[in-house]
Amino acid sequence: MKHIYAWGKENNPRASVKERYDKTKVLAGDPDCKLGVKRSTNREQPDGSTKEKKEMLWGYGSGVAAATTPDYGDVVLAEHTLPFDEGDVRYFQPLYQHIPNPYHC
Repeated sequence: MKHIYAWGKENNPRASVKERYDKTKVLAGDPDCKLGVKRSTNREQPDGSTKEKKEMLWGYGSGVAAATTPDYGDVVLAEHTLPFDEGDVRYFQPLYQHIPNPYHC
């Protein structure tokens, strides 16, 4: 999945923004975008517990279905973009429906 950043000061870590990660907020620069987690990691602490770290952003995610052919190389068969609060599994069905069936004549 490709991350597409929304146009807004909320994605600028140097900007002072009140309630930067309030998922009920609507950004003035891009009202259709949503807040989502770009990356999440669990780090083990010295005491054996884990601490979760999340990198969040406002924007969209774009998924693609691609194939590699011997004569053309990599070919994108379908693309689907959703607000960033949607899970990866939500991209499969729309992409799968747009892929041509090679066995159907």
